Amino acid sequence: MLGERWVEKFGRISVGFQAGRGLVLSENVVPGQRVMYLSPSSLLHSGTIKHILPTRLLPKHSSFRSLNNGSTSAMRNTSLIPMLLAIFRSTRRLMPHAMPTALNQLSPFLDTMPEEFGTVPLAWRRRVHLREQYSDIHRRLCQILPQRNAVQLEEVHEKYMGDYEQARTAFKRYRSELSESMQSSLHDWTEEDFLWGWLCVNSRCVFLPLGLEPHADNFTLAPMLDMANHTTDPTREFKVKWTLKNGLEMHAPERSVARKVQGGAPEVGYEQERWHGLCSGDEVFITYGAHGNATLLSEYGFVLLDSAGKTGDNPFTDVVLDAQIKRHIEQLRTPSEVHALLEEAGYWGSWTIQRAESEPAHPSWRTVTALRLLAVYDANFPNEARSTALPQATSLVQDIARWKKVVVGLLPHLTGSLELRAATLLGQLAAEAQVDLQRCILAADEMEAEGHQQGAISASIGSIRALAQEELQMLREVVARCSGDNLRKEGPPW
Repeated sequence: MLGERWVEKFGRISVGFQAGRGLVLSENVVPGQRVMYLSPSSLLHSGTIKHILPTRLLPKHSSFRSLNNGSTSAMRNTSLIPMLLAIFRSTRRLMPHAMPTALNQLSPFLDTMPEEFGTVPLAWRRRVHLREQYSDIHRRLCQILPQRNAVQLEEVHEKYMGDYEQARTAFKRYRSELSESMQSSLHDWTEEDFLWGWLCVNSRCVFLPLGLEPHADNFTLAPMLDMANHTTDPTREFKVKWTLKNGLEMHAPERSVARKVQGGAPEVGYEQERWHGLCSGDEVFITYGAHGNATLLSEYGFVLLDSAGKTGDNPFTDVVLDAQIKRHIEQLRTPSEVHALLEEAGYWGSWTIQRAESEPAHPSWRTVTALRLLAVYDANFPNEARSTALPQATSLVQDIARWKKVVVGLLPHLTGSLELRAATLLGQLAAEAQVDLQRCILAADEMEAEGHQQGAISASIGSIRALAQEELQMLREVVARCSGDNLRKEGPPW
């Protein structure tokens, strides 16, 4: 499976990176050069393993040429592939010298997978349930997650449980057919086996258009390629492309990479590399998507850190204010009315604070739109007893009409007083959001002071603290920009 010429010539696995293992170049390459090719048969997805699985279990195809002829027992790729990996893992553990040929062919690939995923929040969540070693510590790690990550963890957990239950039911019901397809009796696999397989898929799969429904089932596992670590820098990103016959290939970045000047003056910092390409020993990066550090922690179990071990280099990092804004809306006299207006305009939820590369933290347009509407209602219910106060009906109608024109671009902004009120409210909500992050940092410091030396646990504590510190700094920037003096001098931070 790993005998492809391009893999051997240009890539090798290395260790010692901040992220653990990684993929490095074994020769110099020029921009755009193909550095890896994986044939269709070297990939692991429902199409390449259909000969060792009952047809009835194969995922649904979007065309009339269905892989399983529309069987009602069809499995999702997100449960089928992890189940196969669970069968492989349990079989190797229970009868390593009698591995079925169908599974043994997967060994070279699956042996490159991580042995465990101790820094992924889902692993903590399930190990608490399974009462495994360190379960008390894993429970505490779940408890010190920032509120946003706790919500994301529950969303990931819900997806996982759906896939686990489908796989467990299918294995129990069609065990004899699976054994016949693999020409071997199959032992029971544990949830820990399935969890390992599911995390392998969730953290290492690559998109591949297989024509499956739903769209999320269109992925493959790819040997060697999935060893590449994540980057958000387009000048360092190797491009992954699929071929007409559903193979995969990877190409070097098109642009040269800025290299740090060694021994240069501090003000110089970086210079553009004169030789336009990459060198032997340079690390190979791909992108896992436009993810901020909160999502990277929830889905993959890491955050992007700079060389000093601090966050701040991820341009997609943001802070979610959904909880704070929704709580404010609930305190209004007519919360359902505000909800309906935002929903109708397409601006309900996903209210964030963002940070561009060369700009301070600032609210997204979605957030500004919501804050402006809240400012309208706050202004028309000026006293604290907003649950009973009656607005000036004409003023409220006029302000809402103006807000709608701003939303569609017919006006640039609300009146000056309402814009300042919206900015002041932003500062208040950002200050409220700091409390949860400060709690996370203190809890992480307490756990670290207890001397937890287990590698994955120590790394997890560090990731939670780094993420909370990064988001806390962004909130502090916004609070400062929304203070009275800055507002009078600079105006709203948008």
